[in-house]
Amino acid sequence: MTHPPKKEKYMVFMRFLVPYILFLLVPLFITLITYQQTISELEAEMTSKNVTILNHSKEIIDQRLAEIDSIAQQLVSNSTVQQFQYVSQAFEGNMVNRTLDLKKSLYDYTVTNNFIFDYFLVYPNNGTVMNSKNIYTLPAFYREYLNYDSMDMEQWKRSFLDVFHQRAILPAQGVNMNGKPYRFITYLHTLGYSSRFQGTLFILIEDKEIQKLLKGFDISDGGWAYIANEQGEIVSYITDDADKIPADIPLQNLQGIQQQSIDGTDVVVTYTTSSYNKWKYVVVQPSHIMMKRIDTLKNTIRLFIITSLIVGLLLALLFAYRNSAALRLLIRTLRERFEGEQHPTGSVYGFIQATVLSLIQSNKELQEEMKAQIPFLRAAYLERLFKGELLGQQDLTVMQQHIGMEIRGNNYVVVLLLYRDYDQLYIEGMLEELDMKRVWIKDVLNKVIQAGEYIHDITEDKIALLISSAEPFTAECQTEIEGRIEQIKQALAVHSLVNPVFAVGRIYPRLLDVWQSYEEANQALNVSMRSMTEDVIWFEDISRKSNHYHFPSEVETRMLSYIKAGNQQEVDKLMGELYEENFVQRDLSLNMLRVFLYELWGGFIKVAEQVSAEDDSIAHAVQSKAFELLTYKDMKRFYQYIFELYRKVSDEANRKKKSHNERLTAEIVTLLQQTYTDPHLSLSSISSHFAISEVYLSQFFKEQTGINFSDYLESLRMTRAMELLATSNLSVYEIANQVGYNLATSFSRAFKRTHGMSASAYRSSATKARD
Repeated sequence: MTHPPKKEKYMVFMRFLVPYILFLLVPLFITLITYQQTISELEAEMTSKNVTILNHSKEIIDQRLAEIDSIAQQLVSNSTVQQFQYVSQAFEGNMVNRTLDLKKSLYDYTVTNNFIFDYFLVYPNNGTVMNSKNIYTLPAFYREYLNYDSMDMEQWKRSFLDVFHQRAILPAQGVNMNGKPYRFITYLHTLGYSSRFQGTLFILIEDKEIQKLLKGFDISDGGWAYIANEQGEIVSYITDDADKIPADIPLQNLQGIQQQSIDGTDVVVTYTTSSYNKWKYVVVQPSHIMMKRIDTLKNTIRLFIITSLIVGLLLALLFAYRNSAALRLLIRTLRERFEGEQHPTGSVYGFIQATVLSLIQSNKELQEEMKAQIPFLRAAYLERLFKGELLGQQDLTVMQQHIGMEIRGNNYVVVLLLYRDYDQLYIEGMLEELDMKRVWIKDVLNKVIQAGEYIHDITEDKIALLISSAEPFTAECQTEIEGRIEQIKQALAVHSLVNPVFAVGRIYPRLLDVWQSYEEANQALNVSMRSMTEDVIWFEDISRKSNHYHFPSEVETRMLSYIKAGNQQEVDKLMGELYEENFVQRDLSLNMLRVFLYELWGGFIKVAEQVSAEDDSIAHAVQSKAFELLTYKDMKRFYQYIFELYRKVSDEANRKKKSHNERLTAEIVTLLQQTYTDPHLSLSSISSHFAISEVYLSQFFKEQTGINFSDYLESLRMTRAMELLATSNLSVYEIANQVGYNLATSFSRAFKRTHGMSASAYRSSATKARD
């Protein structure tokens, strides 16, 4: 056995590897170029991202403050709220009800605006503080419920109540409310006019709601973010250092990004200004924090590129090795196949091309040779059909499929044409003349025959015509055949070269019985040769006139074949036909019947010895003495006795045949179960092992098991593959090799065809089911 040289294997491997590497490097090169451009764009995007987030926070705060302005305007414009500031005694007489009615009319605005923590109406004139939930006296309210960390009550009153406020917002301050510490931004709006006011509305905005909008920025490692009002006061802020209070930073424009150094640290300042209230929104981040994500992204992309390159190279090596395996195996197989022959030089692909072209040419020549053999195969088939060598319908079907010939009909008959004068003997030059006549007659027949009619050479002066008729009844079929014979006679009458005689056998409904029609046509032809009175002789017309028994050697041979094959149905049919022909249709003498029965008995003796029957009654019959056949009744009884013996021998042969078939089937199945992992296992190798033909083995295996040979072999392999997929960690390629497939692609196609899913999908579902 020769193998491709190592250099050749290396060249095949490299032919697969180089394209994979090129496919890998091209996208990586494009990725590197894209990477440089992407990093530049990301740097610009990261800086603009802060502006976007900052603007978004500003818009939300502006929207909420605008809502608070609207709520405040509604409250201070309320006539009931306005009039209550002139009440001096809120808790005396009927003023109590008025005070309660005012509280009830107040709406809980915390429900619609999450910035509003609470709000209060303060009336210094009557010393009342109220909201939608409670009413307080002014001293008790500040002393017990709410007070600012940086102000006592007097300071608070001077700042909140004694000064006219128009939509004023105070920076976040510490507040103690109901015993809990808070940081509130305070919104103030005075009731009335600047020259005359007796009350104040103040709304508490919790600082942490503002801080939430600033926490979208990375202020680690010394950064901060804040909101400053138009006067530069810090309204709200966040920082990574709780003790650090940021100061307002001078800004160059209303919105933008500026880089500067603060306390020796390089920072990036992102800022924007509200057009609603001129507040400044500022984020200060150390430069290295600002670029931290970009640096992380750079390192990640670099790692990804290096990893992809390494993994890609490994995969390229793996795929190149696996995908070149089929080509290397093909080259090795071709070299083994053409061992000893001259191989074409050059590349491996040139070698494959040359050898494949050679195989194609050889196959083409073989096909042409087989095509040329078709007429001979068909002639051989008709020869066997006429001799009765096909013992069953399955034989007929297999043979017809093999030669591409399909004979169908409801009735069948054989017509023999004799085109030599009866009294002529073969003399010099006659055979050449008969050959010319046969060629001419066949040429005429080929022109006039119709579908379902077949020509077959018998001897130098005799041609058989097999006619299959679609007519379901014998009478109509006979009329059709008579018409066809007349047409053929007219076609042949154009030339007076021949004056053929037509002999016609009986009409049979089964193609398997055509041999009888052929024998009958021969008998009719023999009679016509003796009488020389008619040119168309039907066996039906002469059988009743015969004084000789009917048991030709072909019938005896066929009878013995059926018995040895254990075909009880055909034995019964033949025995019934013999009885009908000799006891009913023919008026035979007792002596002629006695000869017929003794010949039938001799056939029994021969077949009983060949079958080696173990039935005692058969053995006893073989050893029995001659029977006395004196009367017609004795002969009929003896015929029935022989018939029963034939049936017993046939049963014995069938029993032995079944035993042999079962044993052979078991041996075949056992061999398949032991060797199915061999990728070279095939119908051919099994048939060689058992010394039988491939056609017979295929047919026999299907008969005995009910499944095709190839389907059974595939089911063995697929069953084992399913077990390995569900219970092992082997790759699909390794499993394919273990169950008898050279190529993983062939295994994958077979698995998908038989199970409706890929091998990988089956493994996943089996794993999930097991878990």
